[in-house]
Amino acid sequence: MLLGHSETTTSVAALPQIKIALVVGSRLYGEMISNSLRASARLTIEQVFSSTQDASNRLDTAPCDVVLLDPMMPGALEFAQQLAQQPVHIVCLTAPEERDAIIAFTQAGVDGFAPRDCASDDLTDVIVAANERRFPCDSEVRVALARHVAARKQKKSDAPQNLPSLTKREQEILACIADGRSNKVIAADLFISVSTVKHHVHNLLEKLGATNRTEAVNVARRLSIV
Repeated sequence: MLLGHSETTTSVAALPQIKIALVVGSRLYGEMISNSLRASARLTIEQVFSSTQDASNRLDTAPCDVVLLDPMMPGALEFAQQLAQQPVHIVCLTAPEERDAIIAFTQAGVDGFAPRDCASDDLTDVIVAANERRFPCDSEVRVALARHVAARKQKKSDAPQNLPSLTKREQEILACIADGRSNKVIAADLFISVSTVKHHVHNLLEKLGATNRTEAVNVARRLSIV
């Protein structure tokens, strides 16, 4: 039994070490996380920072593999955007109610999320997964991201389409075309010449992106302008 445990410990220790930098608002909170993570044979705590400015200034001299970041810190989003351009992985410590932060930091390019109150073993798993580019996150984060994507799709589908700008006369002629009237009948009904009708029809086809009168009417109906 002891032999098996020793073999397991040796195999874990043989894995590459992951260097961690903690960037959290409270040094005491940072030390608590640091102490809990030191039990892992995979992780090495390199630095603990209590401000993003301090971390930004000093990380260049103490490179790491993963930055564990509190997204509620002042300047955290800009710091994450800066880090996303570098060969380092970012894990954000979040709470379920911080939906806007989750979305913003995902767009900034972070590599994973961990609940603020997760156990040290779970946090270790998240860090390892982020270091392997597997974007770890819990179900609440996945739900928040899924809802954001769905809302964006709905907003896009609800957005008004770019409608062609038709003159009053063009609208009148379009309505006549939709009624099935010929150019000659339209000219008589509107008291204009046939050549003028043809001119307006030509403009309508161009504005609606149509090649003929039937297609113009179909486009207009699809856009709800006739």
